[in-house]
Amino acid sequence: MPKRFANFRIVVVQLVYHFQGSIYL
Repeated sequence: MPKRFANFRIVVVQLVYHFQGSIYL
């Protein structure tokens, strides 16, 4: 798995987690 793809996936997960946190709050 390329590092770029892994980093991109981490960023997406963080954005989704932050978005969900904002909704829940």
